[in-house]
Amino acid sequence: MPAMRPSISQRETPAAPAEATLTVAVARGRAARQLSALLEGEGMSVSSNGSSSADVDVLVLAIGTPSSGGDDIRRARGGHPSARLVLVTDEATPAEARQLMVEDIPGLVLRERAEATLAPTVRAVAA
Repeated sequence: MPAMRPSISQRETPAAPAEATLTVAVARGRAARQLSALLEGEGMSVSSNGSSSADVDVLVLAIGTPSSGGDDIRRARGGHPSARLVLVTDEATPAEARQLMVEDIPGLVLRERAEATLAPTVRAVAA
């Protein structure tokens, strides 16, 4: 009798590659607790803004609008100069979004879409 091939459920599947450790900090302030909870719900380890600047890969910062958040962005960069920034904003015009890219801010998330887009944006910015 010929050997039986294992069914799909019995076949061994290669292990998924381990995801690199990603350190995410959420700056204190507007909506920090909610944003931290969203990221933790996606399996990310989130620390407070008090983390050592050398330890943070991505810093998430909630602001009203890009044009009104300049001081917050400068403070965030000063505290975490090597971290990549993801801004969560109430609104942004296309011109503001382009200017953020010019200023080397690679992540922009609209607050109303944060539940669906924040974690993928953080992962993409960290990649």
